[in-house]
Parts: sequence; structure tokens; C-alpha cells
Amino acid sequence: MEEKEKIKKVEQQLRQTYAQIVWTHKIQEKQADIFRKRHNCFNVAGIIAASLTSSGIIASFFTDSNWVRIITAVISFIALFLNLYLKSYDLSSLASEHKKSALELLSIRNRLTSTLTDIKLEELGLKEIKAIRDKYLEELDTIYRGCRDAGDKAVCKARESLTNIQDNSFSEEEIDSYLPLYTKKGGVK
Repeated sequence: MEEKEKIKKVEQQLRQTYAQIVWTHKIQEKQADIFRKRHNCFNVAGIIAASLTSSGIIASFFTDSNWVRIITAVISFIALFLNLYLKSYDLSSLASEHKKSALELLSIRNRLTSTLTDIKLEELGLKEIKAIRDKYLEELDTIYRGCRDAGDKAVCKARESLTNIQDNSFSEEEIDSYLPLYTKKGGVK
């Protein structure tokens, strides 16, 4: 097999790896978002429950109503539950871990994009490409070992984002809209 054919096969492997990175990156991002939102909801609910508990305690001084005491006790239990839940499941740390993994994957994805471009420009030989590929695979192995598992909800959100919304794709017009005038595809208009 000649070198160009071998390069095409390695390029195909890198393209497959690229697609896997895109998916895993998006899943890790979505899981981080889920944990962050959940953490914020529980925090707000805890603040509300603590405030209502305080109001109920104050109200119990001015009334002899048992229902105020019962409702205050229930709300107090809810506030305690929320507080213990947030201490047991550090959602903020979990979100940070998933975000860290996503950023590490994004770094490799960006470098892999450059490598695929260099392959298309025929600026790399087979040995160089294989060495770069092996380095990426080692880095990915380390990152994947450190990645926390994501839930089905994050996978569904990633699928929605990448396939329906095409979160990772941009039209020429969109790209031009982000770039300074002198770098636009059609030049300065």
C-alpha cells in the first residue's frame, strides 16, 4: 500500500476520533449544565424554605394556631433535607469536574482540527501523522479515565444540540459575522 493510501486510512481514524470527541465534549458540557442548574434550584429552594421556616417561627409567637406550627415543622424538614442533600451531593463540584473534562476535550478537538487541516494540505508525512495520532490517543485515554459518567438526560441534550440545533456547525455567513473585517471570506465589504 502506498503512503497516500495509508495517510487516508489514518486520516479516517482521526476523523472518527474527532467525531467521538465532539460527542463526548458536548455530553460533558450538558451534564455540567444539568448539575449547575440543579444546584441553583436546590439553593434557591433552600433559601425559600429557610425564610418560610423563620417566618413560621415568628408567626407562632403571635398565634396559638397548631396549623402554623405544623406547616413550619414541615417546611423546616424540607429546608433540612435540601441542606443535607447539597452537602451529600456536591453538585457544584460535579458540575466543575464535567466542565473541566469538556474543556480538556475541546483543547484536543481544536488541535485535531489543525492536524486534519495539515493532512489535507499534505504538509505531514505518515510517520508524523501517526506520532501525532498516538499522542492524541494517549491524552484522550487520560481524559476519558478522569471523566465522570454522564446521565441519559445529558446524552439526549447533547444529541439534540448536535443534530437538531447543529450546535457545532456554522454557515459561512455565521463565521464571517464573528470575524474581523479583514479576515472575512469575501474580504472587506
